[in-house]
Amino acid sequence: MYEVNAGCTSIVVQDSQGNIFHGRNMDFSFTDVLRNTSVIINFQDQQKTVYSAVTFVGYVGILTGQRPGGFTITVNERDENAKILNALVALVDRKQNDFETAVQVLTDRDLIAPVYLVIGGLNPGEGVLITRNRLMKSDVWRMNETDYK
Repeated sequence: MYEVNAGCTSIVVQDSQGNIFHGRNMDFSFTDVLRNTSVIINFQDQQKTVYSAVTFVGYVGILTGQRPGGFTITVNERDENAKILNALVALVDRKQNDFETAVQVLTDRDLIAPVYLVIGGLNPGEGVLITRNRLMKSDVWRMNETDYK
């Protein structure tokens, strides 16, 4: 589905009290179909939710997810017609329980395609946009940075 018609947008912001909000827009043209097939799935281990995802019935993969008490992640297309990284990479790795570890792994790990990754944390200032090429980071922008490097 993502490969058919992509072009999503994500944002992570902080309010004046330091609360982090992570939102996304799925810019698909067939919203009537998706509206009735979107689901929230809680992945559990020993009856405890280890991560959750918003996805679509029949879609194999995760483009929007969160690890309770850790971080949120959205994957957005960077190059038209590129295969997309699955957010599942970040969510299922048991070592990635917190924001900084998730950012580090997703900055350094080789990927299948260029993507934009937006990650939100729990604490003030924990928001990042990672611009990725397949084999290396292109840019990392952290919330509240002013030099944009």
